[in-house]
Amino acid sequence: MNLMRFLRRPISLRQRLILTIGAILLVFELISVFWLWHESTEQIQLFEQALRDNRNNDRHIMREIREAVASLIVPGVFMVSLTLFICYQAVRRITRPLAELQKELEARTADNLTPIAIHSATLEIDAVVSALNDLVSRLTSTLDNERLFTADVAHELRTPLAGVRLHLELLAKTHHIDVAPLVARLDQMMESVSQLLQLARAGQSFSSGNYQHVKLLEDVILPSYDELSTMLDQRQQTLLLPESAADITVSG
Repeated sequence: MNLMRFLRRPISLRQRLILTIGAILLVFELISVFWLWHESTEQIQLFEQALRDNRNNDRHIMREIREAVASLIVPGVFMVSLTLFICYQAVRRITRPLAELQKELEARTADNLTPIAIHSATLEIDAVVSALNDLVSRLTSTLDNERLFTADVAHELRTPLAGVRLHLELLAKTHHIDVAPLVARLDQMMESVSQLLQLARAGQSFSSGNYQHVKLLEDVILPSYDELSTMLDQRQQTLLLPESAADITVSG
């Protein structure tokens, strides 16, 4: 039972690489040793046969040496190349969870705050995924708290501002005081509060996934062009749109 539990426990990426490459090198080293033993035995037998046949001249000896060297070098080069190729494939297979995590992160949009659903038997991958999910969870919680705070503040400010505006209107009627600048300023503040409240509600909709992609020029700018023109004229600003504005989409 303890042995099975030990074998099933996750191991680190470094341990996987060391064990895999070590096993590959051990297997090919054993194959190389067997090949050298086989070739050496064959060459010794050939030399003994040449000595028995009295063919031990220099030319024959050099030819036998060249054949012996070639029989050792060519298989050695082949074994080294094959070992490197298999090691490369093994490392690629072991690091596949990293590639999957990279693809998952690259495919995510800016508004996708769902947890990463990647499970791996490697300790490092699980640790990175767990840390990223914890970070996303804390970020989502912080954004939700900020939206709730903004909505509460905006909601709490609407009633006092409306009360102040009502009092100013009563003062204007009873005491004939010019409160138009104050009323205009209060209207601007109430408009800002309303925008904050709308922004908080939109943020809550985004966090719950209730949004759609709209065209910036066709669905946002053109319907409110008159209002935008008035605001820009008041601030002495100009709205410049790129040529690709018709193709730009936003989440809304």
